[in-house]
Amino acid sequence: MEFFHSESINNWTIEGHWDDQNRATERTYIVEDDDVPVPTPQSATFAGGNGTLGSVVTGVEASFNGDAASPTWQTAYIARKAVVAPATIGDGHDWSTVPGASQWISACTTLDDVDCIGVGPAGGKDDIVIWYRIQFDVPANWSDVTIDFTTKVDNAASVFLNGNQVGTRIIGGNHVSTFHESLSDGSLQAGTNNIIVRMEDWGGLSGINYRIDLNGLSTAPIVVIERDSDGDGVPNSSDAFPNDPNEWADSDGDEIGDNADPFDNSSDSATVLVGDCDSGVGNQEVAPGAYFSDFIAEFGDSALHGNYVGAVSALANEWKKDGLISGCDKGKITSCAAQSDTGKPEPRKGKGKK
Repeated sequence: MEFFHSESINNWTIEGHWDDQNRATERTYIVEDDDVPVPTPQSATFAGGNGTLGSVVTGVEASFNGDAASPTWQTAYIARKAVVAPATIGDGHDWSTVPGASQWISACTTLDDVDCIGVGPAGGKDDIVIWYRIQFDVPANWSDVTIDFTTKVDNAASVFLNGNQVGTRIIGGNHVSTFHESLSDGSLQAGTNNIIVRMEDWGGLSGINYRIDLNGLSTAPIVVIERDSDGDGVPNSSDAFPNDPNEWADSDGDEIGDNADPFDNSSDSATVLVGDCDSGVGNQEVAPGAYFSDFIAEFGDSALHGNYVGAVSALANEWKKDGLISGCDKGKITSCAAQSDTGKPEPRKGKGKK
């Protein structure tokens, strides 16, 4: 007795007639299945640190307890120095950077922040340990993977891929450290993968910059996961407050989130503006994110001009009573309100005019 059999293996389909002892009889042939993608060389590069000083690093998070059962991950920054640097400084640090990176990364916005600096004796002691995490997605069929890790660290670092250490512990200095590793097919996993860098600082400035190159065969490329540290649905690179789940935008740039800002389009002009009239009076910040001009603008939809002038005058009088402005300043603000067109009726058109 014979039977027909067909099966697909990778991107090939095998068809033929077999007998009951699983022996091919009349013919056996192989047909290429064009519907199955063929793996091709793919690569991905993660370069950490590029960007403006003090800005959020895309795709990287930092933690002071990265080895905990439930670590707390926060935004990583392009670090900068708050003190005058020596003449040899390179992009915010006394040491230069690796090829592909232009700045130093830190868990703090400044390289000399006490929270990011080891304070105990030097000489190999892990005074401060900061963990950095990079996450990326890979398809299910990656193979023949190699990783090249190039870095400068202050002071030492170890690198882990999905929990397994890659290469040897790196001791920092103003020199580039590089290792190349061939990874077993099981080193990467389908879906989310983690590269963790454990950085040690023993005192003075701290930070890290690096370049990671992954190469292998796959039917689709690696995709870097955009980080959202506070879980508000807005990625760190677009979030004005990446560590605050209640805020993500700052429309007027006053460092107060729009959700908490009483005036999210605040006018921080140097002088009080009443419509198009510049009163010349200093535009003071009465409360966080709220200036004189903002309160006056609240009356901008008054239906009657007299009511508008009266409201602005009463507000200026309160500021005078509180000692915020002088009587002369109150007069200037009220005069500007009187000159404005707010609440005035539209001029009537004469006969024959359109």
